[in-house]
Amino acid sequence: MTEEEKIEKASTEQADVDPDKVAQLKAILEDDGSLSKNKIAAEEEEAEKNPPKAMPDDYRDKVYDPLQGRDMMNPGALAGIEGDILTDPDDKQRYLKAVLNDEPVILTIPLANGEFSVKIRSKSSWEQTLTYEAASADQTDKIVSDYYQALIQMQKYGVMVQVLEINGKPFQNKEYIRPKNKDWTKQREDLRNSMIEELENMNNARMQMLLNALRIFEYKLADMTAACNNANFWEPVG
Repeated sequence: MTEEEKIEKASTEQADVDPDKVAQLKAILEDDGSLSKNKIAAEEEEAEKNPPKAMPDDYRDKVYDPLQGRDMMNPGALAGIEGDILTDPDDKQRYLKAVLNDEPVILTIPLANGEFSVKIRSKSSWEQTLTYEAASADQTDKIVSDYYQALIQMQKYGVMVQVLEINGKPFQNKEYIRPKNKDWTKQREDLRNSMIEELENMNNARMQMLLNALRIFEYKLADMTAACNNANFWEPVG
């Protein structure tokens, strides 16, 4: 008895056999390779119509979370930024004072051997959510096309909320008040408009310096937060 006859016999003897499966088995047995070829051709055609989004090189490794940029061989490194990042005693004192008084942590981040310095403050939980909501809305509104661009947008919004001074000169730093109701549309749009007006018109090299300063600030903040149970880390702080 041939395989096809066995399948036909099984289909007549068992009432619960799925006729679609029987037909599929027959097609496989009779296939001369055309089924596989047709499937591959259909998949290739679909891939051409809807190609997967590649990660843009401009955004590679530029992750908002500073811990994702750590180098296992060099814990003081941040992806895309050369040189060690050190949390000095002054940073620790400012951090502890802010935590004890429930105030924003304010640090000055010097870049280019101190030629370009940026004073930055930490966000409140509400401001953190607002920057996330603004970046998420940019994806929904097609202002950015993928996740990595949205991360850059969130960093830009962070600059607008957190940067206080650049080389001692005040930076545009509008305060965003949490509304009593749950509708944050106005605050989100205000943040977006301020970012467009300030950063989209800024020279790209200067903007990248601001983004790097913010990443270093977040790295230091995460470093001190992670060391909360490390007595040796805080020992020099009086």
